[in-house]
Amino acid sequence: ICTCPETEAMAATETPPLIPNGDVTEQAIQDTLDAWAHAEWEHILAIKVDSATRIQQDVYLIEDANIPSMTVPAADQEMEREDSSEIKEFAVEMLSGETVKLKMSAPYTAAHVKQVLESRLGVPSYLQRLIAGPQELEDDAMITVDSMTLLRREPPLISTEDFLRTMVESPGWQPGDVFLRWHGFDTYRKWPASTEDRWKWALGHRNMRNVPLTTENVLECLDVWLGIEDKQGTHPDSFGAHVDKMVAFMQHCCYSPSLLVVYEELAQQVGSLVSEQSEPYGHDDDYEFVFFLVGRLRSEPQTMVVQSILLNCWI
Repeated sequence: ICTCPETEAMAATETPPLIPNGDVTEQAIQDTLDAWAHAEWEHILAIKVDSATRIQQDVYLIEDANIPSMTVPAADQEMEREDSSEIKEFAVEMLSGETVKLKMSAPYTAAHVKQVLESRLGVPSYLQRLIAGPQELEDDAMITVDSMTLLRREPPLISTEDFLRTMVESPGWQPGDVFLRWHGFDTYRKWPASTEDRWKWALGHRNMRNVPLTTENVLECLDVWLGIEDKQGTHPDSFGAHVDKMVAFMQHCCYSPSLLVVYEELAQQVGSLVSEQSEPYGHDDDYEFVFFLVGRLRSEPQTMVVQSILLNCWI
């Protein structure tokens, strides 16, 4: 796990550019996400009850994440021919200009073609799009043409359960990390020694909000915090532009980035944060709010990029 340090207040010095020049290295990802959490947050940090808002953030690049693989081992081409009778030939063209010739037995469905291409090319079926003429072929469609075009789709959002399982199984957590702090105020207990106990806790949050990472969704998420002072929807234009840049950066370096918001039901309760339903968001003498920016690294697709952000103030 690679992490970035805590941010308790706005940096007094000028922050580096949000979008780095040159190659997007893992260090550049950490520096860029750290920079976006340092600048333009004055209206969030100004929210105050008994104390002003504090923000903590850290960045993780978790290798070998527990997420579906984007590649599978290529198999022997003879697997294509399960039955020597009723063999049909198909040509599958790729955007690279390469053409793959297939010899297949029945059934002649798009799903079967994808299975054969998975064995031949190592591209999982769920990432394949087969185009015949102007239409994309559904999995149950019968193939009535001699040639098709193969497009590779972006992987879907990382599921909440895959995200949580990766986090609870990752070694090297430190007591001050946002993820462990979340567990601490959520349970009032120490971080469990066993993975099984950690997973039991995490499963209780498998219904947290998990949506595409967009500027609109980020601003809506932060409206929950602004709602403490009935200021939801008052984000400065400069902050919206700042979020735009962060979203563009995440889309550039990650597949299908998403926003996961803890205590999703609270996002529907802006303005009623002190009700009993808000607990454990409001607990003891603190308000806490946690959300995560998550994506699959394009250059290393089994690496999960996570920025954890915790907002806190005394009440």
